[in-house]
This record gives sequence, C-alpha cells and structure tokens, in this order.
Amino acid sequence: MTDTIRMDAIIPDSKVGALLQEFPQLEDVLIQMSPAFGHLRNPVLRKTVAKVATLRQVLGLAMCHWLR
Repeated sequence: MTDTIRMDAIIPDSKVGALLQEFPQLEDVLIQMSPAFGHLRNPVLRKTVAKVATLRQVLGLAMCHWLR
C-alpha cells in the first residue's frame, strides 16, 4: 500500500499523514477547524499519530470541539 493520495481518492479513511504529505496546506485548514490540531506541527506527533489517524477520526474530533 502506498501513501500517495490522488485528489479523487480522498476518502474519510485516508490517513492524515499521507494527506498532509500530498497537500501540506491542509495542515492550516485542520488547525483552523480545531486548535487541537496544532499538535500536528509537533514533528514527533506528526511521525506517529498522523500516520495512523484517519480523516474520519480527525473530523470527529473537530466536531467535538465545535460542539463545545
């Protein structure tokens, strides 16, 4: 399995790390959605959590933040 993401292949189960590698500008969008995503700027978390977290999980966390 490759980490390369085609624009037409972005789905809820896409890995955040692969998306950020392909579309670095997405980092700012995620951080605007929820300040908690500022942790994505931490290189250690970027190499670990972002590789296993999916877009679905990230958006779920953002929704929790918006509902507060």
